[in-house]
Amino acid sequence: MQARLERARPSSSDSPPNPLMESTFFRESVERLRLLSLGLCLLPAGTFLLTLLFYDVLGWPAAEGLGRVRIAQLALLVLSLAMYALCRSSRIDDRRTLSLSLVYQVLGAIVICVPAYAGEQMLQTVMLSFSWLALWMLLIPFVAPACPRKNLMALLLCASMAPLVHGLWLFASGAPAAPWSQLVTTFLPNYIVAGVAMLPVFIILKLTRSRGQAEKRAQALGSYQLVERIGSGGMGEVWRGEHTMLARPAAIKLIKAELVGRMGGDAEEETLARFTREARTTAGLTSPHTVELYDFGLSAEGTFYYAMELLRGVDLDTLVTRGGVLAPGRVIHLLRQACASLAEAHLAGMVHRDIKPANIFVCRIGLDEDFVKVLDFGLVACTECEKRDPDAAKLTQQGFVVGTPAFMAPEQADGNDQVDARADIYALGCVAYFLLTGRLVFESSSAFHMMVDHLKTPPPPLSSRTEQKIPADLEELVMACLAKEPAERPASAAALDKALRACQQSAPWSQEDARAWWQEQGALFGITAAPVVEDTRQTMPSPVLLQAH
Repeated sequence: MQARLERARPSSSDSPPNPLMESTFFRESVERLRLLSLGLCLLPAGTFLLTLLFYDVLGWPAAEGLGRVRIAQLALLVLSLAMYALCRSSRIDDRRTLSLSLVYQVLGAIVICVPAYAGEQMLQTVMLSFSWLALWMLLIPFVAPACPRKNLMALLLCASMAPLVHGLWLFASGAPAAPWSQLVTTFLPNYIVAGVAMLPVFIILKLTRSRGQAEKRAQALGSYQLVERIGSGGMGEVWRGEHTMLARPAAIKLIKAELVGRMGGDAEEETLARFTREARTTAGLTSPHTVELYDFGLSAEGTFYYAMELLRGVDLDTLVTRGGVLAPGRVIHLLRQACASLAEAHLAGMVHRDIKPANIFVCRIGLDEDFVKVLDFGLVACTECEKRDPDAAKLTQQGFVVGTPAFMAPEQADGNDQVDARADIYALGCVAYFLLTGRLVFESSSAFHMMVDHLKTPPPPLSSRTEQKIPADLEELVMACLAKEPAERPASAAALDKALRACQQSAPWSQEDARAWWQEQGALFGITAAPVVEDTRQTMPSPVLLQAH
């Protein structure tokens, strides 16, 4: 699996120091804030209903300021609902949501202070008296701390709301001010709480830094540093990484030790052996149309990995799903390059066994557009490997059906372990069918029925599944690749390439065609065509595949 992603940018000094941890830190904080704001929606709503029950329904004597309390309850409910909506919104990033939570904290303090400090009877005579404002000031720093500077400013503003509200009430009512000693015992504890509330901010941020440093050390794999996960596949996760010295981007595939450890026993050993073999198999292939392997190893934390080239492009499955069916000439152009990769693998005694649109990547290499790379040799069967190492046979000859049902040759669907290169030819026929029609050869409701169809059901003629005109020789070749009997298909990838080259005369596709397509459609996939420059390279004949003597 490959993808085009931007590198995570370093954050400001107000955020956690490790860029790898930044998004996780903010996301977890916003999730906690979402739950808190939901709880704070229920609290004022519940207390409002209780006041209605006791004072209005049961007729209890109403306390002074009950109207202000009810207004404050409804205001806090509205504020909490707004904060909850912000936490759920996908339009506002997590970092900005945390900043807005400080605004929520200050506005909530105002709402709490209006009924609590708008009256002389609300003043405290001792400093240990309970304060709802103090509890409110402690909530946000414990749940979702921002940077210390912003948190301190918000806490001081919250503490200042009490004397501000009381002062405004004195001004509006004309009541005399209370003694200074009573004012100090009322308002000073809130400022003390503001200082105390800074402790969880520093503690949580320190723990986040420690976690980030540990994560960064764990993500250093050999000479490569993981940047961001870009997907997962059958053999493990795929990350975008960079070489620590060369700053060269790479796609890093790995299996974490804890994931493998859950398998236990022979299954664990076989999985790691299969992962190792995939790396060695890929490294042994030198075709420019096979993804290039840079490095392979085992980290100090027990993570198996290998680093391969990071491709700038899109897989054929996404290309058709988003952009529609491909022109016959382009399909021929892409398939011939896939044949070049498979021809080398087949000559080495390897069968890919998982050829499908998602494992064929079309990208931009240098000045070349529509350059194909074949990916993911994780299910490869290697007869030559088994001859050299009898234990290697145990990794593939398990009696299990391996591959992707929609692109599986009949002999694979039948559980035959002795598949040869013609299984990949069948899969390429399925790929061509999909590229030309936008539909699978068999569109069954389940994987089982799909495999049964590959075993027994004749494929529908290609021209009956699409409105675009398909050259007769190309349709005949694709249908030959889909023959049930391996002997009726093209004998090898080299033979298929030769047949495709003959079809190219009736459906040409040039670099100019590819460049024009990417200039028009590339933005749909986040890719632009190569800059148009004068090409001084001599025109070269089509590459000739080496044949075994």
